Amino acid sequence: MTPGRRPGGWSRGLEGLREHLRLLADRCRARRLRLRGAQVGRKVGIGPRVRVDRPWGVALGPRVRLEQDVHLKLVVDGARVEIGERAYLGPGCQLDVQQGVRIGHEVLVGPGCVLVDHDHGTELGTAVARQPCVGAPIVVGDGAWIGARVVLLRGVHVGRGAVVGAGAVVTTSIPANAIAVGVPARVVGERPSPRAAAPDPSGA
Repeated sequence: MTPGRRPGGWSRGLEGLREHLRLLADRCRARRLRLRGAQVGRKVGIGPRVRVDRPWGVALGPRVRLEQDVHLKLVVDGARVEIGERAYLGPGCQLDVQQGVRIGHEVLVGPGCVLVDHDHGTELGTAVARQPCVGAPIVVGDGAWIGARVVLLRGVHVGRGAVVGAGAVVTTSIPANAIAVGVPARVVGERPSPRAAAPDPSGA
């Protein structure tokens, strides 16, 4: 061993280099998205194989992170996707947007989530595929947490700071700071208040 060199120094250096190259690739993908017409804030990270249809309808705030295989599918020219500062979309998330999806600041969206702001008509006598879509915007408030594989359907508003448990299907709006789970999702509680600091026994 070379005197003065700690074990594992080479491996740590290589890991640091890999992380640097990953960040560089993420930022390059963000620049390409900006060139395609999207509004992209500072230090946005975009993972491999992210797909964005109609990027001119997309606005990403500073430090947004889209992990690998995210798909922002804007199905018409008037559709709009807005994602706030420091929001995170996990691997494989899909936003299927006819009208609009707005995700607030510091929102966490777990892997495999699907947000769809429109439905087909279902009247008898005409194939569903040939019936017009009915849509309403989806809004996720600041600081909310959407667990893995959650589905949010048209017109849903998830309140500020709300938590939606993994695998839920959300068909109605969820109040701020509520905890919702299940299919269909139902509110089962509220986030606890911060614990008060323990008193200082010294009295200082």
